[in-house]
Amino acid sequence: MGLFGKYAPKGENPASYPLAVLSEAQYLAGMKDFKTGPEKDLGERLAPHRKMLKNVEMAYQIITYPILEDTEYGSATRELIRDAQTRPNVDIIEHPHRKPVALSLAERKLLGMLTEDRGLPFDPKKEVYAYTDLVARADARQGNIMRRYGQNARAHAIEQGIVRPRDEIQREIEERQAKWRQSGTDKPTPPHGKPQKPSK
Repeated sequence: MGLFGKYAPKGENPASYPLAVLSEAQYLAGMKDFKTGPEKDLGERLAPHRKMLKNVEMAYQIITYPILEDTEYGSATRELIRDAQTRPNVDIIEHPHRKPVALSLAERKLLGMLTEDRGLPFDPKKEVYAYTDLVARADARQGNIMRRYGQNARAHAIEQGIVRPRDEIQREIEERQAKWRQSGTDKPTPPHGKPQKPSK
């Protein structure tokens, strides 16, 4: 068993639970001077490892995005992806996700424990992770949503009689053409139903 095995509280996604733990650990480390009792003690022990916790959190978030992209964690990750895409390497002290994160050996070891316990893909030789590596996947998801939205909007318009199905329109055209041929007229029948007079 690794860091905390496959454990996740009831109702929590096992894949996303480490993100919650890493986030809470960073919070306690940052708030150690404002806490008391056990929380203060834990925060003081975690404080020296804040950078490691953040790096591992970012790498883990990148690895799990394909699994969590339709959850609240996926939504949060997409915001980081777009921000890293539009503001690469800008103000990276406050926004470290805007640049690729290079993991130390200790950080890779921790990341391996978290991922392997949950059956997630992990390459122990991979050192650098970047949110911009997920741009293509995020774009594809957005494209699929737009296509589905377009299809749903068209189906709704047809149902409401705003738009007519293409096959119905084509069938009506073919029926009119058949009537023109049967009547012997050379000109299409206008909307009011009377054949057009030949031009002089």
